[in-house]
Amino acid sequence: MNFGIRIFYSNLMDNPEIVVRTWKERLFTQPWNPRQKIKTIHHPYMAIINGDLYTHPTMKEQIENIKGSF
Repeated sequence: MNFGIRIFYSNLMDNPEIVVRTWKERLFTQPWNPRQKIKTIHHPYMAIINGDLYTHPTMKEQIENIKGSF
C-alpha cells in the first residue's frame, strides 16, 4: 500500500551528543582505554517536509517494519 510518501535517507539526520564517561565505564569497557574521558552518543531523527520523509539510514529497518504492518 502506497500512501504517496517518499522516503529519503541522509546521514545528516543525526543529532550527536557528547557525554562524560563514568570512572566505571572507563575501567571496565573493552577495548580498555581509561584516558578517554568523553564519548559520543548518536540520536537519529525523522522529519516530514512537504510530504516527504527524511530520516537517518539506521532507521530503515524500523520503517520497513511499520510499512509491512499496513
